[in-house]
Amino acid sequence: MRDLADIPLRFEVPVAFGFQAREYMVHYPAHFTDKQRELTGHVDSFGRFSETVGQFMRECAPDEVTLPIFEDRDSIRQMIKEAHALYRNPARMREINPLLRYFPFTHIRDTVHFAKKSESRHLQIADACTFIIKRHLMGDAAIEPF
Repeated sequence: MRDLADIPLRFEVPVAFGFQAREYMVHYPAHFTDKQRELTGHVDSFGRFSETVGQFMRECAPDEVTLPIFEDRDSIRQMIKEAHALYRNPARMREINPLLRYFPFTHIRDTVHFAKKSESRHLQIADACTFIIKRHLMGDAAIEPF
């Protein structure tokens, strides 16, 4: 774990994340099943993450582009693809909220790509970062050395 946790710092890789607080999920429609709440939470987290990446790209790497790679999970693939298409659509984003600063995406290009964790070292590093960030947000002092 320590080796994975050291990679972003060692190679100066910026780490972005987005999360959805579980207590906010009570505002999801009452008819949602637990599974629908979980999937919607993933999509909301994707939106927050994408906004952070969009901000970084516009402000720190304006001449660069990026593309998202996600863990290949059947349960979430279609929802993430639809959300990504929405976030890239200027007309729809203006309809939703004309004040959104980092939408539509200009530096996050292409479609969302999916890979198995065993096929992508990037996903393995992302998993380690996710674990560390989540535990930190939960107030777990044992994660602080990472």
